[in-house]
Amino acid sequence: MSTLAVIPTLVAPDGLRGLVRSLEASGAKVRVVANSARAATRLLEWQVPHMDLQLNLGFGGSVRAVVAEENDWDSLIIANDDLVVEESRFSSSMTALSRNSGVRYLCPEPPRALPGLIEVFLNLSLLGRLLGRLGARRPVTGMQYRSFSMVEISRSCWDDVGGLDPDIPFTFEDADFIRRATQLGYAAVASPDLAIAHRHSEASAQYIREVLPVSAWSAVAYLDKWRGKSSANLLTVRAALIARIPLLLFAKARFRDHLVGVLRAISASGRHVPPALPKYEQIQ
Repeated sequence: MSTLAVIPTLVAPDGLRGLVRSLEASGAKVRVVANSARAATRLLEWQVPHMDLQLNLGFGGSVRAVVAEENDWDSLIIANDDLVVEESRFSSSMTALSRNSGVRYLCPEPPRALPGLIEVFLNLSLLGRLLGRLGARRPVTGMQYRSFSMVEISRSCWDDVGGLDPDIPFTFEDADFIRRATQLGYAAVASPDLAIAHRHSEASAQYIREVLPVSAWSAVAYLDKWRGKSSANLLTVRAALIARIPLLLFAKARFRDHLVGVLRAISASGRHVPPALPKYEQIQ
């Protein structure tokens, strides 16, 4: 079985090299996608196989670009660039896994309810994160998914589902994929412990002025797709952004940049065309 692994990266963090080595040791063909000039420079220095179109394609766009170029694979691994793996255990654990016919989560992310209005509000407002820290997280009921921080998707599942939706460019693209896969009868299962930890890069926080508007726009697109177009979708996203403002003092991003990002997101969420991600050459 041939495995293709795609890792979109914005800044090429130091730990990325260990992730690439581990995936290669497990037999995967690895393609890292450089979404910034900084990432491209680091990947060249490290001699890591990568794609560089001198554009910031975003997460889903990066995966689609590699898949469009690579045809010889039976299994697709999509991975964040901020994962830390125990290299000696990871490759042997991966090769021992049984064949996957649908979706398999490889990183131990917690299960989440497939997003509706309430989940989108809690996510964008940051109140969901606050409730989690206070031990008051909403119980997960009904259909579930996990973040695509590292996931394996069979070729048949990817082709039948149609890949990641380009109309949901930044947020909830994983939930959307799971919804469509489930409708077609594909199962999504969690793997045993593969010695992976998700460190949650702060790259998005550095570019919150540009990233948050795209995230808000994607949230509206996701809700419109699965709930039908409704003013309630846009109102929920904008209410969440307003509710987010008091929590900016406790967020990782700089307050001023974060506030600008919120105001831009409120405006961008109602437009027909998605706002742009940070520019390729802008990321340092």
